Amino acid sequence: MISWLDAFKKIIGTVQQAGMPAAQRPTINFVSGATVVDNAANNSTDVTVTATAISGQNPVVLVNGLNSNVATSNLPSIRLAGPNAAFSIGGLVVTGSPAAGQTIDVVNTTTQLMTVVHEDAGSTAAYRLACPGGVSVASYAPGQTARFVYQGG
Repeated sequence: MISWLDAFKKIIGTVQQAGMPAAQRPTINFVSGATVVDNAANNSTDVTVTATAISGQNPVVLVNGLNSNVATSNLPSIRLAGPNAAFSIGGLVVTGSPAAGQTIDVVNTTTQLMTVVHEDAGSTAAYRLACPGGVSVASYAPGQTARFVYQGG
């Protein structure tokens, strides 16, 4: 399995090919956490990456009870913290148009059981979560990860 860092290195290697004009370089798209600038003077592409983007995770502090419209910063993984009693998530905010098959991992780093609320009415319709069988799922123990897959449309 190729890590995201190995894939990133391969892309950067392709971009850095000697004599490759900027117009012919492959596109590198970052959702957040990084900037890409074409440096024509050095015939290079300068990439600045933040610590959050390197970790690939967005720390999110939640509250006890229902958390609707949870911010993801468009990162592929978020780490939950905060609740010291029962809590749930009802929606994940992703800006733009996520592609079908795109995933987001939600890591429960609290000491509490996490419930995923099916079609939470408190969350914006586009950010709601659809659970298997049409019922909320209360089975994500501390340390477990829930993976959500966009169905598209």
